[in-house]
Amino acid sequence: MKIRMITVLLLFFTFNLAFSQEEYKSNSNLESVFITEVYGSSIDKNSQLYKNLQVLLRERIIFIQQQEEQFEKYQKLTDIPLFNKYNSSLVRDVAFDKETFNVLKYNLTFYSNFPKIYRVDSNWLVKVEPQNKNN
Repeated sequence: MKIRMITVLLLFFTFNLAFSQEEYKSNSNLESVFITEVYGSSIDKNSQLYKNLQVLLRERIIFIQQQEEQFEKYQKLTDIPLFNKYNSSLVRDVAFDKETFNVLKYNLTFYSNFPKIYRVDSNWLVKVEPQNKNN
């Protein structure tokens, strides 16, 4: 009886966790707009950097919507400086929209061996997957 109760509770928590968050990829239709907004004319579309940024946006950026309970452990996006080396007129997003959010505007850790997660707003996280997911 006790084992059955534990099994039921375990299944309940697994089911609850599976449906308490949703994941979305970056909008690949806007990747050239995102890259140009940050790098301007400083980047060649045939360069390796441009190709790496495309891969980053298509495959390694994930937006996660979930309940707020564990958000305190993630660094806030508002605490991270803008990456305005090539475009000094970049401004922070006032509101978060997963469809139009340009993650490249922020000086995030994109090239770590481990996943990095940042808190965007009240119930959104942005996750940067490592280049080599086998690490």
